[in-house]
Amino acid sequence: MIQVAVIGKTIGLKGQLKLHHKTDFDKQFEKDKIVYIKQNKSLRIESYSEKTKTIKFYDFDTIDKAKTLTNSSLWTTEQDTRDTCKLSAGQYFWFDIINCDIFQENELLGKVIDIQRFADIDYLLIKTDKNLTDKNFSKTFLLPYDKDLLSCDIDNNKIITINAKQLLQNS
Repeated sequence: MIQVAVIGKTIGLKGQLKLHHKTDFDKQFEKDKIVYIKQNKSLRIESYSEKTKTIKFYDFDTIDKAKTLTNSSLWTTEQDTRDTCKLSAGQYFWFDIINCDIFQENELLGKVIDIQRFADIDYLLIKTDKNLTDKNFSKTFLLPYDKDLLSCDIDNNKIITINAKQLLQNS
């Protein structure tokens, strides 16, 4: 399952809720789309406002019912994400990048263990390869998801970079 949002506080009296995105794709929240919360309980989206980032679910028509969803994470399936969100060439889903190995000049630097967003910039959190940590390099480092990523071979879990080793050395 892929986390796409966290539900925030209620808005108004008719069951609308603030939505805190974990995705760049508003298409994940279209009317009648099914999303999931804890224990795989499904919810069907009644409406979503891209402008105000508010969402309403069928059968949650009062503020009291809606409050039961506050702070819940919303999840969708990997396949539904692929079907709903079409990517351009050179774009990748985060779940495809996580677990890829990071290389620079044929040297394995580490593995992507997470992606974090700071001030609208995405960073790959890299767990440094044991061969490098044995040489007193940092156990983890952040790599901006930008021009320093030369190529991504998702099928083989391999990302080729430049300047990543310098970031690791200075971490």
